Amino acid sequence: MKNFFLGASVSILVSSFGAIQVQADQTDAVMKALSGKTIVSPTAEFKLRKNGRLTGKAGSLKFKGSWTVRDGDFCRTLTEPKQWAGTECQPTKLGDGTVSITGRNGTNVWKIM
Repeated sequence: MKNFFLGASVSILVSSFGAIQVQADQTDAVMKALSGKTIVSPTAEFKLRKNGRLTGKAGSLKFKGSWTVRDGDFCRTLTEPKQWAGTECQPTKLGDGTVSITGRNGTNVWKIM
């Protein structure tokens, strides 16, 4: 019985490290793909600077804030415009020259420039 619990504990520990490694790999991949780039959709454009700052525009709205990647998710903290202010982390998937980001209004596919 003692060996069963030891084996189960080791198995859970190894599985946890595997999941952590996958998240770290995804975070690194997303950071590398987006850092210093501009992402463009049919209705908006955001510049994601290497220093973590972001600026953007969508129609007449202008955006300012910061960005990072946590656990593979795109996280942005907007300071302007006020109605969009705050932090939101959004599930992210990289494609061939694109990034899909799922937010409160669904999933948007952005071209990485």
